[in-house]
Amino acid sequence: MPTTPESRIKIQVNNLTKRFGDLTVLDGINFNIKEGELLAIVGPTGCGKTTFLNTLSKLMPATEGEILIDGEEANPKKHNISYVFQEPTCLPWRTVRENVAYGMEVKGVGKEERENKAMEMINMVGLTGYEHEKLSSLSGGMKQRVGIARALANDPD
Repeated sequence: MPTTPESRIKIQVNNLTKRFGDLTVLDGINFNIKEGELLAIVGPTGCGKTTFLNTLSKLMPATEGEILIDGEEANPKKHNISYVFQEPTCLPWRTVRENVAYGMEVKGVGKEERENKAMEMINMVGLTGYEHEKLSSLSGGMKQRVGIARALANDPD
């Protein structure tokens, strides 16, 4: 959906600061993302990209400031936040299909809907035929595609 000047603000980042002791990684960051807008966060190693995403997803708290989604504090239990880590983070004891369905399982999505959506995402990332495989038999790139399918299966905002 293309953004227009009238598009509503979906995500607000207000004075976001994150410190680790004396090290300030994020320093008063402010920006908005409009509904339907795509944002890429790029920069050199160590500039705070992962710290920002960890703060957005509540894997770590902000030192100061806030991140709002639809005007409310970002909350992974309420908002559809999906995150694909740089390194594959699949659960090795689960199959490809079970990994893709994991987020939906946590959210209480019914088994039939979960299975259908998982297979749709597996097909989309080109892993058809591997749905019953354990992660140990997959390449690094295939594991990353499992992570992408898992993130998209939750219909992130």
